[in-house]
Amino acid sequence: MALRYAPAVDFSPAAMLFGVIFGSVGFAAFQIGRKRENWRVAGLGIGLMGLTFVAGGDTWSWIAAVAMTGLMFWP
Repeated sequence: MALRYAPAVDFSPAAMLFGVIFGSVGFAAFQIGRKRENWRVAGLGIGLMGLTFVAGGDTWSWIAAVAMTGLMFWP
């Protein structure tokens, strides 16, 4: 019986686009949140940057990232 493994990194075009877009948004949110001492925004920025490493599927990744981005603007 051959062992099968899942690749650790997804190099699909959607995953790469997701990583670039929301990684950049997360970095900018972290910088702005840290500068304004708004730790909720800074924490969501860190979460957006790290989401590319832990999210499984393309659809759920986009849903989670859009929700986290929306939470940054929630009062």
